[in-house]
Amino acid sequence: MHLTQNPVSEVEQTPADHLRHAALYLTRYGWTQLDFYSWSDQDEVLLPSACLVGAIRVAVCGRACSSADTNSQDREIRAAMYLIAEHLGLGPDNECDAVDVEAAEIEARLAGWNDKEERTCEQVLAELTAAADAYDRDAAALAYFDAFPGGAR
Repeated sequence: MHLTQNPVSEVEQTPADHLRHAALYLTRYGWTQLDFYSWSDQDEVLLPSACLVGAIRVAVCGRACSSADTNSQDREIRAAMYLIAEHLGLGPDNECDAVDVEAAEIEARLAGWNDKEERTCEQVLAELTAAADAYDRDAAALAYFDAFPGGAR
């Protein structure tokens, strides 16, 4: 880097971004059921097909993993999982329940949805995209109303 060049700041990813990256991962590397990842007989496979939850983990962590490397990644995984769970009607029943519902429970609900026998990859991709789009619409609407003096909310 040249001395007069400003360092590039890292762009913060939203839960919607992670869902879109998860959908892209599934499109490129394939979708699976009944496990986070479908490892082939070859140990050198670095990018296995993934289920919905596995794809979210790859989107956040940049690799196939069973847990996050940092607390920040863990929070981002949970935010993306809660977003898609809420979109699918699998989230907490109300705001008070959100505190009590552990990430493991949301993960189990998402895995159950992913693993239904009649589920297809196309359905998973469509729901990931729809949840991300809804998040962006809501964020844009909030930003619009916040632009008014005193905020409109």
